[in-house]
Amino acid sequence: MLGFLIGLMVGGFLGIAVMAMMSVASQADRDMHKAMKKDE
Repeated sequence: MLGFLIGLMVGGFLGIAVMAMMSVASQADRDMHKAMKKDE
């Protein structure tokens, strides 16, 4: 039971961390496209 709870905590934390990194990468892509259009 304790292993399940620890796994749940670790899995939840890793899931949130991955979602945060994907959100940051998405915003960086948008900013990069804006900067490239600005240079043209």
